[in-house]
Amino acid sequence: GDKNERGGYRILLARLHDPARGVQVVYRCKFRNLRAISPALCAEGDERWRAAARASISYDDLLNSTFCLVPGGYHPGSGRLAEVLSAGCIPVLVGDDYVLPFNAVLDWSSLAFTVCATCVDDILPGLRAMPPDEVEAMRRNVVRAYRLYFTNQTARWMGVISTLSRRVRCLAAE
Repeated sequence: GDKNERGGYRILLARLHDPARGVQVVYRCKFRNLRAISPALCAEGDERWRAAARASISYDDLLNSTFCLVPGGYHPGSGRLAEVLSAGCIPVLVGDDYVLPFNAVLDWSSLAFTVCATCVDDILPGLRAMPPDEVEAMRRNVVRAYRLYFTNQTARWMGVISTLSRRVRCLAAE
């Protein structure tokens, strides 16, 4: 979809905010199209952002979570995913157009929770239904994937080489 469609579903994630149940959604509306789509949610988000700053809630505090939302960006390569993985947080990939890195060597279903852009209301019930042992296994897979392929430039290059090698082997086997 276009930028307005992506912004529209991203702003819907604000509905998940429920501090009493341990769900914090802090966001800012940095783009004019988001303010046009939902001025009330943008005003609320801006206030949450300021309140978090006043309470000295840091970005690292937000990443100290079991699950972290990773909405699709305006392009397939977003830094959000690497940030979430670096925190050991299970990514909740929200969107329909993800191009996941190293997908030839990483089984993303074993380390991320994927939700379509129009399925925002399914996120919390889906996450709460996960058995604790499955959540722990996913966290271990997140840490392993980050260590192997995202830690630094060398790890990322090894991920590229591993992906290309796997693809060449698959082509040769055909």
